[in-house]
Amino acid sequence: MAAGCSPPASPIFQSGGGISPDLDPALSRRYPPTGLARFIQGVAMYDLVIIGAGAAGSSLFIHLMAQEIQNSIHDIAFLDSTGLGNGIAFNREERFILCNTSVGVNSLFAADPTHFLVWLRENQELCRTWGVDTATLTLSSFVPRGLFKTYLQAFLTQARTRARALGISLHHIPAKARRVERTGDGYVILDDREEQLIARSVAVCTGLSLPNAPLPGRVMGAGFAQSPYDITSYDEFLGDCASVLIIGSRQGAIDAALLVAQARPGCSVVMMSRSGCFPSVRSEMVEQETRCFTTARLRAALSQSPQEFARTYGRLLREELYAVSGPERAHSLLEELLRVDPCPTVQLGRDLEATIEGGGGWEQIDRGIITVTNQLWPELALPQRREIRHTFGPIIRRFVSAIPAINARKILALHAEGRLRVVRGPARCSTYRGQWVFEDSEGQRHTPDRVINASGFMVSRGGAPLTIASTPLGDFSEQIDPFTFSVRQSDSSRLFFLGPPLGEALAVTNYMNSTARQAARVARLFAS
Repeated sequence: MAAGCSPPASPIFQSGGGISPDLDPALSRRYPPTGLARFIQGVAMYDLVIIGAGAAGSSLFIHLMAQEIQNSIHDIAFLDSTGLGNGIAFNREERFILCNTSVGVNSLFAADPTHFLVWLRENQELCRTWGVDTATLTLSSFVPRGLFKTYLQAFLTQARTRARALGISLHHIPAKARRVERTGDGYVILDDREEQLIARSVAVCTGLSLPNAPLPGRVMGAGFAQSPYDITSYDEFLGDCASVLIIGSRQGAIDAALLVAQARPGCSVVMMSRSGCFPSVRSEMVEQETRCFTTARLRAALSQSPQEFARTYGRLLREELYAVSGPERAHSLLEELLRVDPCPTVQLGRDLEATIEGGGGWEQIDRGIITVTNQLWPELALPQRREIRHTFGPIIRRFVSAIPAINARKILALHAEGRLRVVRGPARCSTYRGQWVFEDSEGQRHTPDRVINASGFMVSRGGAPLTIASTPLGDFSEQIDPFTFSVRQSDSSRLFFLGPPLGEALAVTNYMNSTARQAARVARLFAS
């Protein structure tokens, strides 16, 4: 385990023992925390404000408390409209809504990939309430998202205890950040209540962006859900409807389809996306050290032109696939990669069959490929990064967002029963006499009773997006130092980014082990 990243001992976290930040004044002090925070002209000031308290923000706090930071940080505030550790991605209670990444890459401490597995095995009774048999758990197992949230909150509790021991005050401001602006030797943050706070340093941990297929305002309204994860009760949302249209066909859309099918077995579902394609399928996901695709070999090619470097990247990727799968299987995998069936359910079935047969060579190497690419990414020139994204982006997207095999079987079963279809679109969308009308790429019209926008995995909760120094968050990544994940204001003041807000600063940002590495690096910067 890397120095300074040693996790605290796993607690025996019993069923029903989840954290309720609102009931714990030491963990969630309401804004403004009079007498506890410092004030400048009536505005609360903190050493660090963490915007977003989901997996990335919570991971950062946990790693900070594993460091000796009491000389540099005295007050930390979480700015999040929900409770701590309640990120939308993991805030589901259904057993069948699984993480699409396995236990081995969901560790809060990336240097110890067994950390989550050990914690699960120590908490057998809790796992049983989630339908998880610890006797069969491996690093390749996929567990419910809500169970990961419980793991995350368990270590938030330990981090809170550590903060008290270090004399560090922790505050929770139940609001959403709207703007971050530089001021003097720090930052001013404006929240959605038009209230301000001042921070010496800020960490932006806001998760993934808004859905990438926004709809006209006239389409939204009652019966329209902006995110599949914002629907508290699918039973109440669906009512007596007979048809649902889900915009998207990736992880969020698949979760939405499973939630609809569970709540309303007789309801028909149409999934509509621009690609009309599903992600790939995986049955294992263990990060293994690469044999051929290494930072040393890629670093030796850094002087090459963007096109030459992309060819080297591809050659090493093929060599890695050959080393893992053998020449014959690797050749068929490469052919399969280039031959995508136009029927999404046929392709999903083909991917599932390859996975079951143990022939999913890509799933055996994608973790290592992503880690090596992320390690080298800061050293690449911007044109080289763009060439890699352009050439290999479709492959990365398809396999990085792969779904567990058990979910693929469920989707295929729904299709076989005639309860689910997948189409391309929408070409047009509107309302007519109070009825939604969505036209797909073939010109067919769909008039659903309910609409769920699942074109993005996770969404911000309404309103305008966050801006940094008057720049939209999505356009800010080129200013980020990819070595420190930050923009320096002064020697003592920085603006940090973790997870998806890093944008182009890393190749792949939104896996838990990638986020945990980022959190550990940022925490060490505060301790140095």
